[in-house]
Amino acid sequence: CVGNHGDARFVPCFIKHISCSRRCARPLACGTHACPRPCHSSAEPCGPIGSDFGGDGDGGDGDDSVGCGLACVLPRGACRHPCAALCHPGEPCPEVVCAQMTLARCACGRLKAEVPCGRGGGSDYVEFSSTGAGSGVGSGTGRGTGTGDAEVRLACDSECERLRRNAQFAAATGVNADAGVTGASAAFSAAFGPRRTEPDRAVYGTFLLDMAQREAG
Repeated sequence: CVGNHGDARFVPCFIKHISCSRRCARPLACGTHACPRPCHSSAEPCGPIGSDFGGDGDGGDGDDSVGCGLACVLPRGACRHPCAALCHPGEPCPEVVCAQMTLARCACGRLKAEVPCGRGGGSDYVEFSSTGAGSGVGSGTGRGTGTGDAEVRLACDSECERLRRNAQFAAATGVNADAGVTGASAAFSAAFGPRRTEPDRAVYGTFLLDMAQREAG
């Protein structure tokens, strides 16, 4: 084929220039990306579809100091998510807040939601309210040292706080405050003996029936 991807089969003999339709993949002059166009001859410029950006020596005469127009996608320093800026050869990725959606949890792990990463731009710690995360809008502000080690978190809500208090109470007293009626029944049975079994209920039922008949008779 014209893109040197390999031999093409079952092609009419009168066709001279054959495109295999595979991705060109010649390196672009930016040094970061490869040509995304379908298989084409080296006489045609490489670059994003609809552009005149040149590729390497075989694909055009592009300037390696000019971006090719594709998304950078190199890992960002703050969060390692792919850079969403346009190709910028020879320049560091812009220090802007990352908009990549990521899974965040609250400190206790009960809440989780998809929220924007929010790191970068001088801030590496982002906290969202659970209400904001649920609606897709973060309400927290960024804080941090720029190390990239912090994680995006949701703010715990009132239910998280209630469960935390109950856990502290259970640890201090040995009583599970979240067990409800089931826990109370278990505590009663432990203190006053096991609950009546089916045979016991049958015996007491017969006794009460006999007593009622004698009273009536």
